[in-house]
Amino acid sequence: MMVQGWVVLELTNSDGWVGLAAGLPAIPVIALAMFGGAVTDRVNRRVIQMWSFSLLALSGFVLGILIDTDSIRIWHIMVIAFPVAFVTTLRMTAGAALVVDIVGRERVFGANAVSTAITNVGRFAGPGIGGWILAQYGAENAFYFVGFALLLAAGLMWFVKIENPSTKKTERSFVEDFKLGIRYISRTPELRWLAVLALSLIAAGMSFPLVPRWSRDVLGTGEAGFGFILAAGGIGGIVGAFSLMMAPPIKRLARTLVIVAFVWSMTVIAFSFTTTLWASALAWAVNGATVAWWANTLRTMFQLAAEDEMRGRVMALFGLVSQTLAFGWLVGGLVSEAVGPQATFIISGVFVLSLYLAAYVRSPELRGIGQFDSR
Repeated sequence: MMVQGWVVLELTNSDGWVGLAAGLPAIPVIALAMFGGAVTDRVNRRVIQMWSFSLLALSGFVLGILIDTDSIRIWHIMVIAFPVAFVTTLRMTAGAALVVDIVGRERVFGANAVSTAITNVGRFAGPGIGGWILAQYGAENAFYFVGFALLLAAGLMWFVKIENPSTKKTERSFVEDFKLGIRYISRTPELRWLAVLALSLIAAGMSFPLVPRWSRDVLGTGEAGFGFILAAGGIGGIVGAFSLMMAPPIKRLARTLVIVAFVWSMTVIAFSFTTTLWASALAWAVNGATVAWWANTLRTMFQLAAEDEMRGRVMALFGLVSQTLAFGWLVGGLVSEAVGPQATFIISGVFVLSLYLAAYVRSPELRGIGQFDSR
């Protein structure tokens, strides 16, 4: 995503196109997310992960070749982005359900913390290595690197063994399973509220397409500075993730989400007033630490709110939430074209905090997730 954002900016010099390339594919994926959940409840989740990583690797190689041959056009990126968005959502859905299969419900928050810590090591290393490759060897080699890394991930999934996978054979048709999942989510109050919180991730995603332009035009630091800011966010994510691992068991998950939303919003607004690379990096580092807590807590709430036989479809809703984050890139790019990047950062922070406060105040079911889970 980092390299793609830079390539689109270089091709178009437009925040709007950066947002469109990342966010437009989320629209059809949102419609297909629950079908992906039904697939996850019927098919071996490890196999889904292997195929997903392989297909994502292929997309990286294709983009690298297009850039290498000097034939890359914006429409190439847009066309490839649609299947990439769907496969990414399917992979995240299967992966989140797989965590519970491995460790059980009682240890899921801690397992998510370990997963978040490892993910954020990649989140730190990825932008750092990617920014260096982008500056030294060009975007094509950065995409080749991504492709090989994803192929390695597909191979490593072969070694993940699940003794008792929760996917079960069923006599129901695929369409019946899909309809059953929709009814289950619509009738469960806490899941409805978690779906409402998806709207906040649209606002959260508004800030991401603005970072390339902030690095280039406000800070004047180019590709290296862009990679440095994102790497700082990765460092913050690692700190946040390891603090999660050391934290005692958390029962009041909804309250934790509100606190995280407050800190995240303040750091995004603070970023919009930075004029030096180090100040921007510091704000983004604190932001990265809050993202680790945000993602971990929200994912755990989805997992605990789901019955075992519905977990794939419920985690598809979580995947849908993740795609609304990408849709926020689209919104952020377009809003920035209209009102400028600083105002867009501020709008993003205010909206996120307001929505989380409203959800917490209005929903006792949301506040109760994790406090007396007995299923």
